[in-house]
Amino acid sequence: MNILELLPQTFFISIVDGSIFALATIGFSLTYSLLKFPNIAQAAFITFGAYTAYTVSTAWNLGFEAGVAVAFVATGLLGAFSYFAIFRPLAKRTPGFIAPTVTSVGYGLALTYIIQQVWGRNQLYFSTIFRSFSVSIFFVNWIQLGTMALAAALVLFLHFLLSSTKFGAAMRATSSNIDLVRASGIRPTRVILFVWFLGSALAGAAGVLVAGQAGVTPAIGSNLLVTVIAVAIFAGIGSFYGVVAAAFVLSFAENFSIPILIALGQPVYYSTAVAYIVVILAMLYFPSGISGSGPSIFGVLRRPRKSAWQQK
Repeated sequence: MNILELLPQTFFISIVDGSIFALATIGFSLTYSLLKFPNIAQAAFITFGAYTAYTVSTAWNLGFEAGVAVAFVATGLLGAFSYFAIFRPLAKRTPGFIAPTVTSVGYGLALTYIIQQVWGRNQLYFSTIFRSFSVSIFFVNWIQLGTMALAAALVLFLHFLLSSTKFGAAMRATSSNIDLVRASGIRPTRVILFVWFLGSALAGAAGVLVAGQAGVTPAIGSNLLVTVIAVAIFAGIGSFYGVVAAAFVLSFAENFSIPILIALGQPVYYSTAVAYIVVILAMLYFPSGISGSGPSIFGVLRRPRKSAWQQK
């Protein structure tokens, strides 16, 4: 096949993958914007969402759509519980971002091992068959179309929430000045709980969409976590709109490198490395991310500021 013939399909796949990257990273970025620490346990939430959807869809035979809905809610509740039971009490005893970051690593590993004990380590597949069909010059299937539609709907919802509602204003205020939020009569704990619910739910939805195409494994979350962190840093950590743009830039860089690698006779799995090289080169010119909102690490180390993470 001529390499040029792969380009239209590669373009379509890049949009699908970018949608998944955006969903997985928005939750990670929203959590960081309020609590000022990277929640590594996001990988376990992705995995939990995938297995929950598999159980509802295939084991209980309720359909893939029901699996996505239940996974979204269940993973959101797991995230909210995780904050209320673990990270909020930790904040009262240990200020700073190092302790919660390390805790999130251990907590994520513990959740992953629990998932392995419940569902096993074998790769599982959804019983739903997503038939492929041609649309003009593209070959698509229903899960790919559903992925793009769900991502678009959620991004539009978040745009409306953040820009046009009082709760979105409370979220932005909590991210920037926790003391002003308290003085305004807003309860930061409710805002943070909602952000944990929403961010975790988005991670669970991303896990389902990945698993629907590649199967469910205990490593599905950890495999996606590296991409999530790369997108978040490239976007400018805490930037919602930057995440959406960065997710598609990384997806296009990764997927469009595949035809080039094929033409050069190189293994296609180098595409992931190519995408990260693009991110590294871009960061040389945009050290605070493409949105310009990312923190300088030296500024963070020299002038730690009070954040919602330290709220009582």
